[in-house]
Amino acid sequence: LQPLVRLSGMVWSNENDSLGAAFLSAGLTLNIPGGELWRPYLLATVGGGVISEDDFDGKRLGGPFQFRDSLALGLKFGEDLRHRVELTGSHYSNAGIYDQNQGYDALELTYGYLF
Repeated sequence: LQPLVRLSGMVWSNENDSLGAAFLSAGLTLNIPGGELWRPYLLATVGGGVISEDDFDGKRLGGPFQFRDSLALGLKFGEDLRHRVELTGSHYSNAGIYDQNQGYDALELTYGYLF
């Protein structure tokens, strides 16, 4: 298992709404044996961050601060395994610190590159 700290920025949008978000998360990565130029992995993270809007997709998220729990299946690939593609299931919630706390579940497809 490898520890991980991640800073992420994202934009959520659909036909009616959009918002921006930034999160700082910590977690663990389990690397699965692969080839020289590719390696699958599992990733679990938890963290907190801010969102630009309190409402999204019919959900009342309560306020700008949110927690994020995520599980991902990913693939590292390319020279020095610098490219990443992940399929992630995430839950966003304010854990009751605001009056409204409907939470939001998301399925996310992401790409990353290690500099």
